[in-house]
Amino acid sequence: MPEVKLQRDEVMALLEELGAELAAREIDSPVQVIVFGGVYMLMQIGNRLSTHDVDIVPLAGSSDPQQETKRQKIFKQASNAVASRHGLPRNWINNDGALFVEEIIQKSELVRWKTFQMLEIWLPELACMLALKLTAFRPLQDLDDTLHLCQALNVTTAEEAQAILDRYVPASWQEENLVDETLMDLFG
Repeated sequence: MPEVKLQRDEVMALLEELGAELAAREIDSPVQVIVFGGVYMLMQIGNRLSTHDVDIVPLAGSSDPQQETKRQKIFKQASNAVASRHGLPRNWINNDGALFVEEIIQKSELVRWKTFQMLEIWLPELACMLALKLTAFRPLQDLDDTLHLCQALNVTTAEEAQAILDRYVPASWQEENLVDETLMDLFG
């Protein structure tokens, strides 16, 4: 399958369709997800023209584990139905990074961004996104995003970036991900 490049309008239309698909499946309350990564940069910062997928962290909609499992299954079926109609890979909605970012995002203030029928999209704050980008830094993929986030937050020194990291990311994770080297590369 060729590489997917979803532009802003396409992402919006797909999310709208996913919300409608969830409504058609008679889910009892909106599915809530946090978006991050490339789609966040595309939609909130505007520094890129497209993204390969929609990175999400699902928010629990039920305290009952059985009910939550059912909701997750319905969500996956709905996203697969949208993928099938548009010739997209099944992972166009991607929660692969959820385990990595969930602990970091939980420290962020979340803002409800958009509601598409039975789909609610939440966003972490800008500083949290910078902490995520610095922690998972891949020079070829993340440099432009990281620089744009620094600019949006007026972060101009390694010390300012470190203060943001310390607010969200455990020291052991920073060490494992060689964040000090990333800060040296970015800020000299």
